[in-house]
Amino acid sequence: MKVNKKIFAKDSYGTISNVAQSVGYACNGEDIITYDRFGWSKMWLKDDISDEVKASVVKAINDSLRNQDTFTLACGGKVPLQIIGDAYISPKSGNLIITSIAPDTALCIVKAEDFPEMDSLLKEVQTVLMDLSIDKVAAVEWDAYRNA
Repeated sequence: MKVNKKIFAKDSYGTISNVAQSVGYACNGEDIITYDRFGWSKMWLKDDISDEVKASVVKAINDSLRNQDTFTLACGGKVPLQIIGDAYISPKSGNLIITSIAPDTALCIVKAEDFPEMDSLLKEVQTVLMDLSIDKVAAVEWDAYRNA
């Protein structure tokens, strides 16, 4: 998980972080959340952060993920398999939750109202995760499940 270039960036909370410590990211609308190798959120880049800074952070993380097994999230973003904890449908909300290995940390929440075939989607997510774990090339076709 080596980044070619050291990039320090300031997040929306005023914290300066070394992007090399971020191994994955998720998008939440215009916001970007980065994650460290233990699955904890590392940086939160909200709308007060320029698109240029966001793009440089995403590029640095994507460059570091180039030779790794990664999972592309429905919300946008990419994480290494090593930080994914679980994927399940919440009995309360009906949403698909993809969790981190860090306690009480969601990497992505896929809303049931946006994806009507949630049971089928969960099966595909689980199959793709299992395939990736045995070095098969696989990806979830998120758009095939998304509301038109």
